[in-house]
Amino acid sequence: MNDATSDRAAQTQFRVKIKSALSKQPFTNYFARGLVNKQAVLDHSQWKNAFRLAASIRSYKELSAARGHTERARRSVEQLHLHGDINRTTVIAAGSLCVLLVIVATEFFRNDTGVVLACMTLGGACLYRTGGYLYTWRHGRIRFAAIKAVGLTSVAACVLMATWVVFEVEWRPWRTAAVVALSSVNGYLLQKPGALNSLTRVLTFLRLIIDVMQAENEEEDARLKWEEDLPDIAASYANYIINMLLGADAQKYLVEQDIAGLRKLYDANLTVQTSWMTRVERSLNRLDGGSIAIAGPRGVGKTTLLRTMSESQDHLIVQVSAPAEYLPKEFLAELFQRVCQEYLRHGGYEGAEIFSPNLARRKHLIRLLRETTTATVRSIASIGLLALVLWTIILENIETLHGVRDATIAWSDAVSTQVLAWWVDYPIWFKVALLVIAALLWPGRIKWRSMKWYSEPELVVRAREYIFRLQIDRTVTRAYTVGLTMPYGTSGSVNKGSTLKHLPWSLPELVGNLRRFMEDISKDLGASDKSVIVTIDEIDRIGSLEKAERFISEIKAVFGIDNCYFLVSVAEDVGTVFGQRALAGKSVFETAFDEVVLVDPLDLDESHLLLQRRVLGFGDAFVYLMHSLSGGLPRELLRCTRRLVEINAEIHHQRGQWPVLQELAVALVNEEMLELLTGARSHISRSCAKAENGYALDLMRVSIHSLRKQPPSALGEVRVLLEPLVNIGALAPPGEPSDSGDSTDNDAPWHTLAMVGVFAHFCLTIAEVFSDGHFDAAMASNARSESSLLSFDELAAIRRELSASYASCQISLERFRRKWGLELL
Repeated sequence: MNDATSDRAAQTQFRVKIKSALSKQPFTNYFARGLVNKQAVLDHSQWKNAFRLAASIRSYKELSAARGHTERARRSVEQLHLHGDINRTTVIAAGSLCVLLVIVATEFFRNDTGVVLACMTLGGACLYRTGGYLYTWRHGRIRFAAIKAVGLTSVAACVLMATWVVFEVEWRPWRTAAVVALSSVNGYLLQKPGALNSLTRVLTFLRLIIDVMQAENEEEDARLKWEEDLPDIAASYANYIINMLLGADAQKYLVEQDIAGLRKLYDANLTVQTSWMTRVERSLNRLDGGSIAIAGPRGVGKTTLLRTMSESQDHLIVQVSAPAEYLPKEFLAELFQRVCQEYLRHGGYEGAEIFSPNLARRKHLIRLLRETTTATVRSIASIGLLALVLWTIILENIETLHGVRDATIAWSDAVSTQVLAWWVDYPIWFKVALLVIAALLWPGRIKWRSMKWYSEPELVVRAREYIFRLQIDRTVTRAYTVGLTMPYGTSGSVNKGSTLKHLPWSLPELVGNLRRFMEDISKDLGASDKSVIVTIDEIDRIGSLEKAERFISEIKAVFGIDNCYFLVSVAEDVGTVFGQRALAGKSVFETAFDEVVLVDPLDLDESHLLLQRRVLGFGDAFVYLMHSLSGGLPRELLRCTRRLVEINAEIHHQRGQWPVLQELAVALVNEEMLELLTGARSHISRSCAKAENGYALDLMRVSIHSLRKQPPSALGEVRVLLEPLVNIGALAPPGEPSDSGDSTDNDAPWHTLAMVGVFAHFCLTIAEVFSDGHFDAAMASNARSESSLLSFDELAAIRRELSASYASCQISLERFRRKWGLELL
């Protein structure tokens, strides 16, 4: 195979890999949706450059070198045929030589090996020379050759006969005849000119065959290694070619590869390692124990962090959620039970369920004796009847049983004899097999612990007792009755009884027992470099900051245990209070928590990584859109992405063609505005249905009707709908402020209208930024890398700023619109 043929074979293989790559996700979505023609992609001229790249990588060079080695080995084998080295003479000589080697090899297993081999070797050498002289005499007619042949034949006969006559070795007629015949034939055949050289080359034939096989294996390994590198090259060029064919629309179509990740609420493999996750891990490594508050807005990922930390297999993890309507004593009791149950589960002990008292131990002595005696008598009677039946069966079948016994004894003797033989012949393997059987038969730790006589550790016993104590309100009643029956139907009795009841623990007792038990298990786990991690989630659901502060003040008594960490998710306000400790003085949160980690929303890179893990094939342009619209909050980010995928499919079903980026952005903006207007209008109508709010309510009603019946699909229609809503704050009742951000006025109609106007301004900005006339992938990428006020991180920050101050959000929006060249409203 020459170089041209090798290149053609490589091109064919590369073509196969191209077709294989195009038959997989995400490229099949482009073909199935009619965005790109598959044959046009296959026939594109850029594949020549792709093959040049594939032929320039290291694995292809190794493949070329392996092919050269294989060709050289094959040519060496072909030379034997071309030069005539493989012929009748060399084949017979090689076969004879192999037979002689086999005969010599079999002699090594006899007692008289040395004498026989010496005689056979000397006799064979003489006969070999005899065959050569015979060839010379026949073809050269030399008389002395014939005389030499006769003389050497006599010497060989004497040597071979001396083996049995002189040394008295066992007679081997067939082997002797084979040595005589084969040695003479080889001597005769190899006397021909060039025959010996040909035989030498033929004897290397086996080595050449092995070389060819090794070279072919090396070539196959190199080819497989090169083929492993081809899919990446094929996929990258396929993506490049598809983008070339799509042109300006390459980043405007949503072609997702797999949306299975969007269906999962939580999956550890789909989480993203953020900076604040790293900070929490460093805090755990830096402290010997303590309490860490994880503060942040709702939906930022606090629960995900706690779940991720709870998946550690080494440490003892206790998960508990704070109730919305709490009682500190009930919460601590629940925490106590969880700690005990998780400790038992972590150590591999049973008994995490509700325990019931063993009432059999508390039965009256007379009743216990009566039941025991009855059971004993019944057991003895049953065993006696069973023995009687078995004895009669044995007597009736005594002959058969004797035969079975004799056969069993014989079989066991044969088995024991064979086992002893194996023990002597194969001692190592037999011992290894016995060790394996012993390991399989070992019952294990759990089985030993299930034995009643097994003594459990003190902490395990205490954990069981605490669970039983916390779950059951136990009452113990003892009663004694003494009766006397007298003649003539008279009787008398004396009764005495007492009742004991366990009182529930008070809050100080509960806290003290819980703290002592956690200290003991933390010390026990610390001996094996393990820790106790307690995660308390959803404290931000309790309500106000004051309620959360009271709750923390009640449970902080169990904080501060060595080798025990408390991770508590709290509301964003707690982080704010902790950050102002230098100005506002001490607070409950400052004294309760050793550290407070502020959880920030995702930045654009983290959102990009999260969406790429959740939705394979998600384009950068849609990452920008989702990040901006969600404000970087992970929960909102996934919600918007799920809705985006649904809208993409709905529009295609309605129109028969796939929507572009602008249409999807407009559809999302429509839904966001519809939800906001519906909620805001309902809120204003309930809180303050005054005549002054009539114009604003009417505008909101008309806008809701338009969004439901005829939602805008073009950018101009969006402007017509949203621009009046941007100025809806001007419809606030006169005399009331319209630019205050005081939180006490959040329920006022003017404040709600101002929020609606700013959000409409934000939605209009989203629609314009991602429109066909403004969005440019290159400019968006540059803005992303520069981290400037043009970036989509800034747009996401504006979305979050709306919850803090609508006035600040309005200023940020106007600055962003100026940077992007958008018209100010």
